[in-house]
Amino acid sequence: MVKSLKRIGSTKKRKLALLSLVIGAVAIGFAPIFVRLSEVGPIATGFWRVAIAFPILTLLSIGQGYTRPDEAHAPTLKDYLWLLFSGVLFGGDLATWHLSIQYTTIANSTLIANFSPIIIALWAWIVLRKPPQKKLVTGLLLAIVGIAILIHPSLHMDKDIRIGDGLAFITAFFYAGYLLVLNRARKKFTAFASMAISTFASMLTLLIITGLSGELAMPQTEMAWIILFTLALFAHILGQGLIAYALPYLPVTFSSTALLIQPMVAATAGWYFFSEYLGLSQIIGILIALVGIFLAKQTI
Repeated sequence: MVKSLKRIGSTKKRKLALLSLVIGAVAIGFAPIFVRLSEVGPIATGFWRVAIAFPILTLLSIGQGYTRPDEAHAPTLKDYLWLLFSGVLFGGDLATWHLSIQYTTIANSTLIANFSPIIIALWAWIVLRKPPQKKLVTGLLLAIVGIAILIHPSLHMDKDIRIGDGLAFITAFFYAGYLLVLNRARKKFTAFASMAISTFASMLTLLIITGLSGELAMPQTEMAWIILFTLALFAHILGQGLIAYALPYLPVTFSSTALLIQPMVAATAGWYFFSEYLGLSQIIGILIALVGIFLAKQTI
C-alpha cells in the first residue's frame, strides 16, 4: 500500500515536472520577442531583465533557504566568487544575444546561441580528456551542417545579418561558460540563492556595459516598462524557475529533448510576429541542427 502510494506520488511529480519543463521552455522561447519589442537598447533591456528579477529571486531565496542543508561545510569566499563569476558570464551572454536579435533573425539568433551544449561536450573532450562518444561526433557534425544550411542565405545578405549571426555564436560560448561555472559554484547553495547571487553579478555587469555603450537605458513610456517587466517575470523567473524545478525529476535525455522546444518556439514566434521568412531549406537546417544539439546534450 505504502509503495503504491509512493509510486503514484512519484508519477504525479514527473507529470508536473514535464508540464513545468514544457511551459518553461515555451516561456524562454518568447524572450526574443520582448527583446525586439523593447523601447530601450538591447543591452539595457538585458540589464532591466535581471534588475527586475533580482529582488524577486532574493525574496524567493529567503523562503527556500540560503545554503543546501546536506552540505557539511559552509560556503567559502571562493564559492561566492565562483557564483559571482557565473553571473558575469551570464551578463555577457545576455549582452551579445540581445544584440544579435537586433541584427539577425530570431530563428538564427536563438538556434545558434543554443550551440552551447556542443561547446560543453567539446570542452569535456579536450580539457577533461573525456573520450568522445559517437553521439558527440555525430551531433557535432549534424549541428554544424544544420547551422550552415540555416545561415547560408545570410552570407548573401547585408553585413548586419552576418554580424548578428557572429554575435549569436559568441553568446553560445558565454552561455557554455556560464553553465560550467554555475555547475561548479552552486553545489553549496539552493537553486534560488544561486540564481539571486549570480543575477546580482549579471546586473552589475550589464549596467557597466550599458553605460559604456551609450544606449538609451531608462524606459520612457508605460509600455516600455510593461515589456521589461513581462520579460523579467515571464522569461527569466517563470521560464528559468520552472526548468530548474523540473530537471531533477526527469531523465536527462528526455529533458534535453523537451528543452529544444525553445528555439522552435522562438523561430515560430519570429515568423508570426515579425514576418521573418523561413524557407524550406532553413527549416530543414533547423531540424538537422536540433538533432545534432540533442545528440551532443546526451554526452554531457
